[in-house]
Amino acid sequence: MNYNMDEKFKNYFQDNLKQVFLYLIDDCNLRCIQCLYKLDICFQVEKKEIAYEDAVKLISDFRRLGAVKLTLMGGEPTLYGIKEKNKPLLELIKKSKELGYEYVRIDTNGQFNSELLEQPEFQMLDEITFSIDGPTSEINDNIRGKGSYAKCVANIKRAKELGYNIDITACISKELIKRDENGNLYLDRMIKFAEDLGIEKINFHNLFKTRNTKRSFYREY
Repeated sequence: MNYNMDEKFKNYFQDNLKQVFLYLIDDCNLRCIQCLYKLDICFQVEKKEIAYEDAVKLISDFRRLGAVKLTLMGGEPTLYGIKEKNKPLLELIKKSKELGYEYVRIDTNGQFNSELLEQPEFQMLDEITFSIDGPTSEINDNIRGKGSYAKCVANIKRAKELGYNIDITACISKELIKRDENGNLYLDRMIKFAEDLGIEKINFHNLFKTRNTKRSFYREY
């Protein structure tokens, strides 16, 4: 092991640990209004990311404990090593497969440069989950930021062209339980939106009441 672990922790997880969620970076290029981490992101003086060497040590130790599935998260994980043209991210994906992780995925807001999708190491991913919060730019961009819908959809389409396994994660807001001019629930349109993009899986996250923002985008029951 690269790190000293409490024996109780080690014994409990040995051969029982199957999935690891690794938060690579605190920074994000969006400020989604429902984000639990938004205030921390906004008020950080220095954006922090895990050192590549430490990330490798962590995934190596967790693999020894039996983990076979790895999810790379943030912040926005595609910002990891951005000043080095994402070399640390690409190397970490490659390393995780070399270590024997059977399923490696990434959760992203889809705002990255589309050239990342063409990198051989990035194509080693078993899954990309794109976060998008509405079937229209009006709904999504009001939550996630102007222009985020168009950028995310463009990267989803490009990823589909390149043969990636893709799914979508959407937060259920008040806007999604409204109806359009034809009486259709935007929640239903979200499912149709994913279907039209050729995506077979969509995850819905329901929100809880919070005082983090002045505007409320939780579902009322």
